[in-house]
Amino acid sequence: MKDRNAPTREWVAAGTAALVVFNAGLSLFGRGVAESVLYQLREKDAPDRANGGR
Repeated sequence: MKDRNAPTREWVAAGTAALVVFNAGLSLFGRGVAESVLYQLREKDAPDRANGGR
């Protein structure tokens, strides 16, 4: 966009939108990792339900 001499507000808006989308994706990925770790910790600490909790 800068190479085509587009107005500054256009490429700033496009860059800002790209950063918002990137940040949202990074946030979702991080949330997925956190949920996975918490799930694994809960499963590790939970008693064995197949043996009636023994």
